[in-house]
Amino acid sequence: LQYENTYMRKITEMQDEIISLKQQVIDLKNENIRLSNLISKNKTETSKQNDISSDDEEYYSVDDGLDNLFDRYCKT
Repeated sequence: LQYENTYMRKITEMQDEIISLKQQVIDLKNENIRLSNLISKNKTETSKQNDISSDDEEYYSVDDGLDNLFDRYCKT
């Protein structure tokens, strides 16, 4: 009877540990989802900021300046 009680107690402790581990897994999955959403949100905001920045910038090539010089000297 004593062995049976000892085994039952150990089984109960193991079941409690399993329940605790399952809860930890759930908590970690939720945290992972939350962090993934934050990363996605940050990437979207960064992308939008980059789009706004590139709209404000003007790009010139070396050819733009040379064309103006060519037109100016060839017309005279």
